[in-house]
Amino acid sequence: MKYTEKDGKIEFAGINRCAEIANVSKKNKRTLEVIVSKKEFETVRKKYQLKYFDEFSRTIDKLKIKGVYLSRIDLENDLYEVIPDTMDKYVKSAGGRSNAVDYLQKAKQNRMVELCRKITKSDSKTIYENKNFLCIKELIR
Repeated sequence: MKYTEKDGKIEFAGINRCAEIANVSKKNKRTLEVIVSKKEFETVRKKYQLKYFDEFSRTIDKLKIKGVYLSRIDLENDLYEVIPDTMDKYVKSAGGRSNAVDYLQKAKQNRMVELCRKITKSDSKTIYENKNFLCIKELIR
């Protein structure tokens, strides 16, 4: 999701990339009722991502049928919904001072590899069973 402060428009980059791959209709930009700064928008970005993920559920279902999957927010946030304790423990053990999502996003490749080393069998099962990670089931089939 990309926000342009100048005109208060939200562009749906992620879903539109997926729509292009799956050959389904793209989503038009939306204008916020009240234009805010980019900094202010960042504080509510997650709220808007969830709102539009729900609003675009029919399109997202069409994407899934075609084997294209989209995160509700992003990988780190989706994982945090499922295994928050493991992620928090990892960040604490690594000496991180921020929340788990921010910590992982600051050095995604290295830190995600380290997190994978901390994920237990139980965590893996929890991730596998969660609707946000249906793509994993599809890969295994």
